[in-house]
Amino acid sequence: MAGGWDVDRLEIHVRPVLGTKRLSKVTKADIEILRDTIASGRTASKKKTKARGVRNAPGGAGTAARAIRVLSSVFAHAEDHELISRNPCRGVKVQPSNKCERFLMVASAMGMDV
Repeated sequence: MAGGWDVDRLEIHVRPVLGTKRLSKVTKADIEILRDTIASGRTASKKKTKARGVRNAPGGAGTAARAIRVLSSVFAHAEDHELISRNPCRGVKVQPSNKCERFLMVASAMGMDV
């Protein structure tokens, strides 16, 4: 099951571009258009949520990459259940995630209660 942020990402960035298009009709070209639209910030939104709350969804390359990854998992699930013949997200280039590999330094380890 997708987390709340993933559902929001699909609602905010994917639905405005793909609309009510059936899963079986979505093509790789549609996914590339979606990626470029989100990356350029055209799906960006700001919405008032509560008395003082605001939901800011700026878009950008990182948001596009995460949205495509979430959408790819949706299509993979549909492919597993034979609802579609091929995942249209397969082969679409997205920005790599900015995860850094961190190392524990000896000085840091000395200060830890192990």
